[in-house]
Amino acid sequence: MPGVEPAAVPGSPLDDLLHMLGRANSRARHIHAYVSHEDHHMLTHQIHFEGDPLVDTVSEGAIARELIHKTELHDDPAEWEARGLTAPYRTLTCDYVLRPIGFDEVKDPYVLEGFWKQ
Repeated sequence: MPGVEPAAVPGSPLDDLLHMLGRANSRARHIHAYVSHEDHHMLTHQIHFEGDPLVDTVSEGAIARELIHKTELHDDPAEWEARGLTAPYRTLTCDYVLRPIGFDEVKDPYVLEGFWKQ
């Protein structure tokens, strides 16, 4: 898991304000994902983790529920040893749909070849 990133210097006026507002002085653990493909707009996504107690108290406000993902624990020694690991590990799956370049210029974007309605 990524480390903890403070939102304010401990003991500073901003730290005091965050405590008065009931907000954490640390950001929720997250990973930045940058997804791209030729002829498509790049997507930037923050992946947050289910069960992180800071998700609902971050200083920048509530984190959208669709950004919070459940991880799967792999704690079978045979499974992690087969991957060359020395301890249990977690995985998660995220599905992304990228917007083709030129999508904005088409009156009916679903006429683009290879694009489907969701």
